[in-house]
Order: sequence, then C-alpha cells, then structure tokens
Amino acid sequence: GLLGEMYFLKEHLSKQYGIEKAAMSWTGPKQLPQDYIMDDTWFEIKTVSSSRTKVEISSIEQLDCLNSGELVVIRADKTSATNTNALNLNVLYHALLSELPDDDARERFSTMLLRYGYYPRPEYENEEYLFEIKATAKYAVAQDFPCLRRNSIPDSVAEAKYSLTLATIESYRKE
Repeated sequence: GLLGEMYFLKEHLSKQYGIEKAAMSWTGPKQLPQDYIMDDTWFEIKTVSSSRTKVEISSIEQLDCLNSGELVVIRADKTSATNTNALNLNVLYHALLSELPDDDARERFSTMLLRYGYYPRPEYENEEYLFEIKATAKYAVAQDFPCLRRNSIPDSVAEAKYSLTLATIESYRKE
C-alpha cells in the first residue's frame, strides 16, 4: 500500500498541488480513513496487482465522506532488477525528498514516514520489493458512488470491510 501512496504523491498530487502541500496532506501516520486530505477533497489509494478485479475497502468511513473525493487504484506487479521501470520504496523516498524545497520539509516528511513505520532499509533494495506500476485509475466518489454509507446501515453494525468490483464502478472513472 505505501508504495502506491508514495507513487501517487510523486506522479500525481505533487504536480497538481505542489510537492510540499501534497506531501504534508498525507495522513498515513495519523491513521485517518483517507490517505490524502487537502482543501475540500480527499484521495484514497489502493494498490493491487494488475490481475485483480476488485479492491478491498477497509472501513465504512473510507469512502463515506461529506466531501467528494477520489478512489485511486494503482496496479503494480513485482518485477526484476533488470526492468528499467522497476521501483521500490527507497527509490520513491529519495526522489520525494529531493523534490521537497528545504531541510525542514524533508525532516517533517521523513518523520511522518518514520511514525508510519517506514525508513529506507537496505532490504527494500532486494528484488522481492521491486515493482512496476502498470496503470493508475481514478474514480470520482460522490454521494451517488456505490459504497457503504454509515447512515444506511443498522446502528448495530460497528464496522465493516468490503470489496468493490472494479468493472462495476467503471462509469465513475475519471480521465
């Protein structure tokens, strides 16, 4: 999951909002329902292998928000060290640090990742941690998006995890 979140930060959010604002909007260490919250929107990132036909939603609150947001599905497959498109967490971490404007921003971002449990360990360089990003799909999540809503389930249901079939939400896909 973290690989997809950092990839989306680097390749999408930083271009849309600027690297510092995008990086500081990451909610990973705060354990909030969505991965990125900024301005009046949010982004929930799901990383799956390219063969998967569904995504797992880990809580009711993940997609049940007052504000509209985006469900982002990143398809990533394990690859070899000889693949020129190979990525790992360490590569993304160092690329993001180099884009941040100053030492203060780099320290804040590194601290957030450390609180989340990530630091650039040498074993992340091993081939088992190498991935190639195959595709990114964004889905508009508004009140009509098909997901569980707190106000439409019994009060006795305290929490729920569920899956969405990607083919059935294709009409919500953004270009």
